[in-house]
Amino acid sequence: MIYLTKIWLMAERLSHTYSIIKTAEFAKQKSEKIYRELYKRNCDLYILNESKADIYKNPLDELKKIDNYINDPDVSEPDKLKRKEFKQGFLFINKKRIESGIFYTFDQQLCERQFAEEMKQNEELYKNLPKEILNKIADIRVFALGYTTEEVKKLLKPYCAKLQRLCRETKNKAFANTDKAEASLSEKLNLNKYYETFLMDISEKNGDIYLNFDYGDILLIKKGKIIEGAGHKLYPFDIDAPNSGWSIIIAAELHRVNEYFELHFMVSNNNEFNQNDLWYLTLRGNNITQINA
Repeated sequence: MIYLTKIWLMAERLSHTYSIIKTAEFAKQKSEKIYRELYKRNCDLYILNESKADIYKNPLDELKKIDNYINDPDVSEPDKLKRKEFKQGFLFINKKRIESGIFYTFDQQLCERQFAEEMKQNEELYKNLPKEILNKIADIRVFALGYTTEEVKKLLKPYCAKLQRLCRETKNKAFANTDKAEASLSEKLNLNKYYETFLMDISEKNGDIYLNFDYGDILLIKKGKIIEGAGHKLYPFDIDAPNSGWSIIIAAELHRVNEYFELHFMVSNNNEFNQNDLWYLTLRGNNITQINA
């Protein structure tokens, strides 16, 4: 990556601190009791929200409810028709789970570990705030949970505003350079659409490289070569399985280098424990096209 690097991503994430942090009187002091109570409250809420995910519901039970609604004599015909259409969509989305007969139960211990990992990552991120702000934070753990003082919040406002402007300027440079390079391709790529899409597989055939994304989209790099990130582990996302992990595109750039095109991705690997690994995937080829599902 030339513009949208790991350093840029850290700045981008820090730039949103002001908008997500809340003020609270208890953040003025460092107290183990306050921290533990706050941690438990936030963790319990996290567990509650995660436990309600559709993946933990038995689709056969949901189908019964849909059928009961459809067959209810007091339901109007237009509403029945809408519910029948909803049923078809439900069957399409849950086809794999229904056919396999494999249903999942919520794992609270794993969820607790995931929350702990998320808080750990928050702490590590916020340790990169300027010293003049860090020195005013009584307990970085409480800050990572989303709370700070009025004084710190005021300091964050100009800092985050400046950081957002700088990050936006860098992103615009990356987009402009990508658009310029795309203009020389045999067809328009619209590379920016791959932001936050799942990378499922990387394969090679007859000297060409294929990048497979979710929903069946494929990028074909003609006469391709992986110049960075070869052999890196991928976590193919499975919508039908909880905690499958994923490899997701965080940022993308395209550059023209002499007669070649260089395709740059920043990829985030997340495993079942919410542990995160950022890495670069860079490929070179004489043309890049997309194959839509």
